[in-house]
Amino acid sequence: MDQVIEDAGVPGVDVVAGFQDLFERVSAKRAEGDSDQRDNGAEASDLSGGHVRGFENKRPGIQASASPPRKRASSNPPLARGGVSDLRSETIKTLTSLLILALVAATPAFAATPAEKGELVLEENFDGDSLAKGWAVQFGDWKPVDGVLQAKQIAADNHPAAARRALPMQDGIFEMRFRLAGEGKAFHFGFDPAPKQLDKRGHLFSVIVTPTMAKLMKHVDKDKPKEDPNEDLAVAEHAFKAGDWYRLTVEKTGNDVVARISSEEGATKLELKATHPTFHVTTPTLVFRCVGDGIEVDDLKVWKTKAS
Repeated sequence: MDQVIEDAGVPGVDVVAGFQDLFERVSAKRAEGDSDQRDNGAEASDLSGGHVRGFENKRPGIQASASPPRKRASSNPPLARGGVSDLRSETIKTLTSLLILALVAATPAFAATPAEKGELVLEENFDGDSLAKGWAVQFGDWKPVDGVLQAKQIAADNHPAAARRALPMQDGIFEMRFRLAGEGKAFHFGFDPAPKQLDKRGHLFSVIVTPTMAKLMKHVDKDKPKEDPNEDLAVAEHAFKAGDWYRLTVEKTGNDVVARISSEEGATKLELKATHPTFHVTTPTLVFRCVGDGIEVDDLKVWKTKAS
């Protein structure tokens, strides 16, 4: 079945028809058999003898004719003169263009612009001396200090520092400032599926930032680690400098997730996109984790996405 691509500003490009047109023109060029191509010697024989670079189709017993073959009429417009090199150049360009369009068509569709913010359902600035109601610390040390939430891993826990903020959500926009502090090795922000939403034990997905990269990861099913392991769905290599503040925005819409990370001065602008059939579920909490001696979080805000 013909595949029609409706993307990249080229609506209605028929891939199969494109290939058909290309090979019709190649056949017409062979049929012309003008003397300029025969004078090119071995290069011209690549096509006239049935041998295209990289493919063998030798037919013994066939000799070149001393007189030029008759030209056959063709309904296709002739290619520009210049022999096999022009033909090969046009062939490569056409195949490359069709391949790019096919890859674009196979890419999951995401909104080109950020989702529109609806009702603000959470805002925390960590200005108090203790965590607000709704927070629960599972591992590590989490406390507000000088107007920011500081977290550190405790070696005796033998587990990354972990804390959750209760907030049942499905679709939403989640925003915060964060930075790696001291010997902080990684900052995780993500979600767990609500009970009985999935046949799975473990986290749903997380945005993970280390000093050298950021990624969006679908988490392992702890009951079936071989069948359903961790998956890095989007990865971006980047140097995140300890002490520098960055803004993280995560949009969760159905099974689609977009994470945007930007530095305060605007030099860093990263975007991670992924889709997974489990991401649409309700999530009961926001999950924060810290690996190493420190991360800091501030200006936490959550909106419902505005209905279109």
